[in-house]
Amino acid sequence: MKIFFEEYVYKWDDVKEFLHDHYVMYLKDGKVSIPYVGYYYSKKAEDSVFILPKVFINITEDKQERPFGVLDPKEIIDTKNPDNPLLKSQYFNEVFNLSTWIIVP
Repeated sequence: MKIFFEEYVYKWDDVKEFLHDHYVMYLKDGKVSIPYVGYYYSKKAEDSVFILPKVFINITEDKQERPFGVLDPKEIIDTKNPDNPLLKSQYFNEVFNLSTWIIVP
């Protein structure tokens, strides 16, 4: 599963292998934002893509945007990466359960 966040600003080069360009809003300097929330299967990524609402991002004391207040959004995109910090955090089960809840009718 690939994990992204609504309205978070990503570098296009960091996400282009996972997202189709028609799912992003182009910003300045090679940056993009995703104006949607949802779940879909991406043939390009050969994986499911989960775009979480921006409410999961907290602003830290040093003005950083962090999912759950502690994670780096760019480091948790690919859950197939064994070094993904989300996999080792308490939040992985919450994200997985949320995605399962959305998929199952």
